[in-house]
Amino acid sequence: MENRKIVIDTNVFISAIIGQYRYPYKIFSDLIATGEFQIYISETLVEEYKGVSQREKFIKYPEFSEKATSVLTI
Repeated sequence: MENRKIVIDTNVFISAIIGQYRYPYKIFSDLIATGEFQIYISETLVEEYKGVSQREKFIKYPEFSEKATSVLTI
């Protein structure tokens, strides 16, 4: 079967990093981990992910910044 192409919405990306027991994390991990989907991303979208992930409101989530940086440097 041919890989399907997807773009991960910024809200799904951020929510997936915040909590592993929430639906966005399951979407991100289950769909991507199967290898059935190929993530399409542009430099503009990476910059949006970075900008949103650096917002002060995410400080309350332990290790959020480190997780976001780790994912974005892969």
